[in-house]
Amino acid sequence: MGSIEPKLDLGNGQTLEMYWEAINAMRAKQQEYNMLLSKVDNLYNELLADERALGEMSDHMLRAYPKTSADRNVMTALAN
Repeated sequence: MGSIEPKLDLGNGQTLEMYWEAINAMRAKQQEYNMLLSKVDNLYNELLADERALGEMSDHMLRAYPKTSADRNVMTALAN
């Protein structure tokens, strides 16, 4: 549009300059959105990795600890 009429003014505040300002404002918001989305996505992936690691740690700890009070009594007796 600028190549046809650089000072285009359609009235009611509809100028080529206002149009480009609106486009640039939209681009800025889209860039911010994409940046925030990327940060959230990275944090989500970190949470998933932490969750897996915690699950593995829990499994290891539960396997290492005697399952019943009888097992704990045997382990205590063996330790003495």
